[in-house]
Amino acid sequence: HNINAEALREQGCTYQAFIDQMAADDCFDAALTEAGAAHAASVGKQLGGQGLLEGVELVVSSPLSRALDTWLCCHLL
Repeated sequence: HNINAEALREQGCTYQAFIDQMAADDCFDAALTEAGAAHAASVGKQLGGQGLLEGVELVVSSPLSRALDTWLCCHLL
């Protein structure tokens, strides 16, 4: 989800401006949003409360920062 590109689109930007924003570096490795962090923390509490995170020895994840941040929000409660 590229917040900057969505904002441009809502403002009625040109197609090329939208595509240029989507191609920006921050689009490829976009940060986890506050809503995403809150959702990950909520899921982590639910999973942790059920004991489903106990004994986890390996987590395979995308190297993108939002994926890593999701795991940290979910796991570090």
